[in-house]
Parts: sequence; structure tokens; C-alpha cells
Amino acid sequence: MSFIKKVTHLAFSGFLWAIAWKYFGAPAYVAVFIVAGSIIPDLDLFFPQYHRKMLHNLFALIGMTILLFLLSSNFLLAQFFAIGCLGHFILDSLTEKGVWWLGFGGRIHGSLRTGGFLDRCFCVCFSAIAVAIAAI
Repeated sequence: MSFIKKVTHLAFSGFLWAIAWKYFGAPAYVAVFIVAGSIIPDLDLFFPQYHRKMLHNLFALIGMTILLFLLSSNFLLAQFFAIGCLGHFILDSLTEKGVWWLGFGGRIHGSLRTGGFLDRCFCVCFSAIAVAIAAI
């Protein structure tokens, strides 16, 4: 499999939250929604034939974000959920398998291997930067 490890998605979520908190005054609890947004797209792993097709596209992102907004009536939480999803899509776009952003047609992909050196470097760097931003 060539998808970014979950720990890298979590580290990137921490990085995104640190920026939102430090520079935009986002409350701490929005971190939960950024993390949820970064993990939920991989629920399609339970249906391997649909992985990166069912929940890894802009239509799914819009649908999930609207659903969260309708359930919570909180636009801020829905926004941060969408940011987490976008972060997930961006990271997965760096892998060999890539992401079909529109759910069809061409995919955007890179050459990153799951668990490889660059994946681990991303994880460590995102974690370190998140801690540094929060500590400053």
C-alpha cells in the first residue's frame, strides 16, 4: 500500500492546528475537528476496492463538511474539519497512488512511499514545527 501513514496525518493535523491557534486565535477544541478531518477520509480503507475513490475527493469533502455543519450548526467546526480533510488529500497526493481530486479522471500523485524515509521525515518535521509554533 502506498498511502501516508496515519501518524503522519496526525502530525500534519497538529501542525495545522498550531498555525490556526497561534496565528488565527482558533480555540483548542478545534484540534479535534482538524484531526477528525485528517482521519475520516481513510474510513474507505474498510472497502479496499473504493479506497481513494469514495472519500478522497472534493465532492466527498463538500458533502462531509455540509453534513457536519447541518449536525452541529457550527460553521467554524465545519471549516476546520474541511481543513483537516484537505491536509489529508494533499499528503496523499504526494504518494505514488495519489488522489483523484474530482473522483474521476486524472489523479495527482508523487513518488512518496509509505513508511519510507521522506514519510518519516515529514512526520518528525510536522511534529517539531507544531511544538515550536505552540511554544513560541
